Formats: sequence, structure tokens, C-alpha cells
Amino acid sequence: MINGIQYTVEEAIIMDCGSFQSEAGEPIAYAKMGWMGGNASLNISPSDLSKVMPYKGKMVSISGGLTYEIKKGGKESIRFTLDKIEPLKK
Repeated sequence: MINGIQYTVEEAIIMDCGSFQSEAGEPIAYAKMGWMGGNASLNISPSDLSKVMPYKGKMVSISGGLTYEIKKGGKESIRFTLDKIEPLKK
């Protein structure tokens, strides 16, 4: 789940996952998913991993990063980890 949005492809497997820098120097994470009959790539930049939302009665900006891991038994997991919550300046 990434900022309340869940990316799901039924019966998909992650074929490749990593990160690289764009020509502008922006880091980008990617996940290539495959399933019976097709495949897709999901590119995620840091701007996709931040969101403005209400928190404890005030508007804040939350941000974080993606974590990729292979668990016991070979199960692959991509998850969002919260990094910081900052109040919006008026």
C-alpha cells in the first residue's frame, strides 16, 4: 500500500525491481511485474511517494520510500515506509 493506494495485479510476480537515476539526477524506483499473458512496469519517483493530507486537525505533508524484500519461501514484497510528517507552512 502506497499512501492509501494499493497497486495490485492478480497472480502477478515481480520479475525485477531496483532503482536508477534519471538524466536530471532524480532517483526512480521501478518494479517489473509479470503474469500469465503479459507484463507491466511500474516506475515510482520520490514525488509519487509524498502526499498532502489532514493529520491531527492540521494539513501536513507525509513522505517515505519503497522497500523491496524477498521473504522466506521466496515471497517478494514491496512496501511503503513512512519517513517524515511535516506541517504545511502558511
